[in-house]
Amino acid sequence: MYNIYSTYYTPNQDKKFHSVKKRKKGLSFLTYFIITTIVIIFFFIFINKASFFQIQKIEITSNTLSKIELPINSEISNIITKKYTNILFSSSKNIRKYLQTNFLEISNIEVNKEFFKKKIYISYSFREPKYTWCDSTIINSISDSKNCFLIDINGLLFKNNNIKTPAKPLTLLKDKNILLIENEYYQDLELAQKIPSNILYIVNNFSSILEKRNIYSKKAIIKNNNLIIFVLDILDTENDLKNIIEVKFSLEKDLDEQLEKSSTLINYLSNIDLEKVEYIDLRVKEKIYYR
Repeated sequence: MYNIYSTYYTPNQDKKFHSVKKRKKGLSFLTYFIITTIVIIFFFIFINKASFFQIQKIEITSNTLSKIELPINSEISNIITKKYTNILFSSSKNIRKYLQTNFLEISNIEVNKEFFKKKIYISYSFREPKYTWCDSTIINSISDSKNCFLIDINGLLFKNNNIKTPAKPLTLLKDKNILLIENEYYQDLELAQKIPSNILYIVNNFSSILEKRNIYSKKAIIKNNNLIIFVLDILDTENDLKNIIEVKFSLEKDLDEQLEKSSTLINYLSNIDLEKVEYIDLRVKEKIYYR
């Protein structure tokens, strides 16, 4: 004989049991994830702050030993020490990119690190100022100064070189003639920009032509797209000024043809002839005008 008991059962009971198990499993995973995250965070904080991984020294060398180098080296060292403190997390690539962006006056930057000595080695070269670019449209009425920049051989504006008119620009290198390019036509430029490629092309090539005859061009004036004037100083054997010649180019015409004509004429004229010439106009195709 059996005792039979009645129980109330519904199919949803199995679902409830399963949901409780899943909830417990979900909670355990969430707890595990939180703990793991906290451990990882504390681990990285420890690595970042641990004295064993702190950068101990930064050695900086350059291609120039001068008074210019000392403040720049000191500034680079101070900034890198504050910005990059951990030898493990300090990427040579990132440091080099930072220096390239924030220290335009230096180039050829090499950054290496020695992990166990906790040292960073930085070497660089100073950009040599080739020309000075002045935007004549920007004139401060209070200080009466022009917005000027030093330019390297690649046309990069890498350093402010503001001057008071009509004084000559200051330069990083003494006893060196640096061509002044006065911009009266193009939009005003800013640091880290490059001058127009056609201007750079004609200035580089015409300067090379003049150097072969030991002639110095003190100024190039960009009047408009059809007229750029080079002002040449003609000196005698004792470096006394004997004459000033204006050489006119057009940016709209074939630059190579004009440069070839300038080279032909400059090499054809004697030193005595150069002392008498007032201007040279190269803008007419297949012709040279001079007086």
